[in-house]
Amino acid sequence: MNKMFFSAIVSLLIITSVYGIDEKSKTGFFGGIDLGAVSIEDSLISPTRPVFSYGFKGGYQFYGSLKHGARLGAYLNMGNHKNIHRSEFRNSELEAFGLRYGIGADYLYDFYDNVNMTLGLSAGLGYEFASHSARVKITSFPAGGGTRARNNSGTATTTDHNLFGGGGQLRLGIHAYFLNHQFELEIFRPFEIMNGYTSSADKNEGEAFTFIRTISSFHLSYTYRF
Repeated sequence: MNKMFFSAIVSLLIITSVYGIDEKSKTGFFGGIDLGAVSIEDSLISPTRPVFSYGFKGGYQFYGSLKHGARLGAYLNMGNHKNIHRSEFRNSELEAFGLRYGIGADYLYDFYDNVNMTLGLSAGLGYEFASHSARVKITSFPAGGGTRARNNSGTATTTDHNLFGGGGQLRLGIHAYFLNHQFELEIFRPFEIMNGYTSSADKNEGEAFTFIRTISSFHLSYTYRF
């Protein structure tokens, strides 16, 4: 029994090494969908808030050997960001639609290959741009009015903001290939020392709302390799 088991393992290793995935089969163009959870900070409230995003990604990857490769890609994500801050004398409400898009270059290292599956890691650098269309509503209440005054009175001011910014980022990920189907989980982290927040600062200094920042983002993607 042990000899049969040992023989089966040796046979599987031989088949995997001969007929397994090679570097040419992992090289090519790819494209697919990208879902994200983005940690957002804005100037209404300092704590970060998670925001769901969705979009597309694509690019080209090249493997020079079975384990080592490189990738150049681009992505486009979008999502809605809402925030409400209430204080004794003022309510602040934010509604924004954002586009995040960028490019990146990654080193690929595959630590496991068999006939139908590959597992690996990635690390690289990228640059992201962000464009937000935001509307801010500020409602001020009279001092000393109490709860009744807050429920029935207040002066509201609404302003619109178009914001744009960008910054560099570190990219880390883990991926799994099933033949031509590729799944990947990544984290993008801006470089603070490079002023790399995806910061969209309004040029009007007189307004109460001045920026939206991407602190970090997690991405789960599916792509098909052609």
